[in-house]
Amino acid sequence: MPRRFAMTWFEILVSIVILLGLMFLLYPAFRDQRENARCFQCVNNMRQIGIALRNYHNHFGSFPPAYTVDETGKPLHSWRTLILPYFDSKAIDPKWKEVYAKIRLDEPWDSEYNIQFSKYIEHTPEEERKYHSDPDSGQPFHHNMPSVYGCPNFGSSDETTKTVYKMIVGNNAVGNGHGTSMTEIKRPLDKTVLLVEAALPVPWMSPSDFTEDDFKTAIYANDQEKVSEVYRDAYAYPPKTDPVKRQILGGGHGRQLHILFVDGTVKTYRDWKLPISEIESMSHIR
Repeated sequence: MPRRFAMTWFEILVSIVILLGLMFLLYPAFRDQRENARCFQCVNNMRQIGIALRNYHNHFGSFPPAYTVDETGKPLHSWRTLILPYFDSKAIDPKWKEVYAKIRLDEPWDSEYNIQFSKYIEHTPEEERKYHSDPDSGQPFHHNMPSVYGCPNFGSSDETTKTVYKMIVGNNAVGNGHGTSMTEIKRPLDKTVLLVEAALPVPWMSPSDFTEDDFKTAIYANDQEKVSEVYRDAYAYPPKTDPVKRQILGGGHGRQLHILFVDGTVKTYRDWKLPISEIESMSHIR
């Protein structure tokens, strides 16, 4: 009879230990590769947003205002809504241009009518299948946010309608009340900040951004004590009447911060080595 080969319990245990050791050694490389892919996607998102902003500028002769206002000066709509028709057809689902035509720009972004375009809606599997087989069935698109506004590292249901890409807003910034033209920018375009990546996401249609005053208290995501304080107050229930409010730069991709400049380039800054005061300086147009 042929000899039968059987593994002993000891041999099985040794094999398991070897496999676990290999997994332990290979996991960091796999994790880094996955994070690099997410960073690449985030950078590409910001580039596509930059292209849409430049297309808007080419059409109107200026960048969009940070937000539109009503007759009393109350903010209505974000620049993110205003540039929807100016995205490249490959950057977002073309259906979003149809959505833009339905948005009531003379009403607040979160009016009873407009909120349907930014509110997260939980779909049943049947609804999902129906929408993908018949896009005209009326189902919301991409859970109601253009995918180009979504950071790959934010994936909960609530965050699929929120964005971390924020314009610098102020009288001496590209984001102002009237919309800045290229001729108004006196600094080199590749050194003038247009958008930053901030850790606390906001509803993509809301006129919420990074103001010049925010630089006074802004922190990097590695300032753990202050970051914890901000998150604790931001997500407190019941809501706090006087929460700590700070803008947190970076945080979505470990120790990396992505910044979009007016010329369309996206630069990655690592290890929090770029002083926040320098970012503030680079946000000035003159």
